[in-house]
Amino acid sequence: MVVKTPHWHRARSTVGALAVVAALVLVACGPRTGAPAAERGQNLADFYSGKTVTIIVGYAPGGGFDTTARLAAKHLGKHIPGNPNIIVENMPGAGSLTATNHLYNVARPDGLTIGVFNELQVVNQVINVEGVQFDARQMGWLGNAVQSPITCTIRADSPYNTAEDLLRRDLPPLILGGTAPGAETDNFPKLMSSVIGANVRLVSGYGGTSEIRLAVESREVDGMCWSYTSVTSTAANWMDTNFIKVPVYQWTEPDPKVQQRFPTAKRLEEMVNDEASRALIRAATATSKISKPFAVPPRLPADRLKALQDAFDATMKDPEFLAEAEQARLDVLPNQAIETIRVINEILALPADVAGKLAEIIKQG
Repeated sequence: MVVKTPHWHRARSTVGALAVVAALVLVACGPRTGAPAAERGQNLADFYSGKTVTIIVGYAPGGGFDTTARLAAKHLGKHIPGNPNIIVENMPGAGSLTATNHLYNVARPDGLTIGVFNELQVVNQVINVEGVQFDARQMGWLGNAVQSPITCTIRADSPYNTAEDLLRRDLPPLILGGTAPGAETDNFPKLMSSVIGANVRLVSGYGGTSEIRLAVESREVDGMCWSYTSVTSTAANWMDTNFIKVPVYQWTEPDPKVQQRFPTAKRLEEMVNDEASRALIRAATATSKISKPFAVPPRLPADRLKALQDAFDATMKDPEFLAEAEQARLDVLPNQAIETIRVINEILALPADVAGKLAEIIKQG
């Protein structure tokens, strides 16, 4: 497995690294406290009235995370007491690790900042990925917007047609684009290489899936592995023009939507015979059940956390939101906070041997 960062992305990686360093400095200066005393206990409608809530997205504009966040932002404010204004800011870097660290260490716990970042950051905490400066147990979770299979979409003109073709050595390696270690764009190719010996090569360092899409279209890479919901919502033209095929995907059971559109697609766990490998695959992809999570900094006052959780839940059920999501071809299958937290705690409690094997796979160069 070769992880190669294109030279035009190295400056962006440096910026992400500096952001992590800045977060470390802030942590070293001492723990943050909650909202100022003057704000604590204030009526929620009075507090939020006239305010602006910022949703920080850990990727560049145009990808699945950005699309989901911007659609939710259009409706979230009307479900929060006081009806604050909602804006979206993009903070790409290190597969959304920069934004996750910022939310945990820099953003004030006052209810005015929400983060949307890659759910695989929870796995990164388990395996002690370098640069992780957060504890998912301490964050406030509003819920997640999507539950979606991970699919590997590749150009239709690629010689790789089936999952079994991934094992061939008489073909050039299948080149897949990635963002950074810890994102599914990177983790899934590494998982395929380690578990089934897939003949793939990863080119990592892109700022988001929108950049990888351009790389696929220009033949810079052959494809990428990402959420099926992101495919349908941000690369609908690929589907409509039969520009892509899906040889392999992963979900806990056969997915009707994937199988109907790509009938020859095979689940990764169907390509292994031993239970240990299946358990490893399921552990590595468990976060697909909590895709596109919305979170807030630790120590947010309980009443504001509850208000934001209720607002997120109401947004996911809002008829206007759902109609726009359908128009955008975004499959919304949300979890309330309690279920998101349950899955997170389950992942954080992975057995040491499974976590160790995951660490070996994800950290490989």
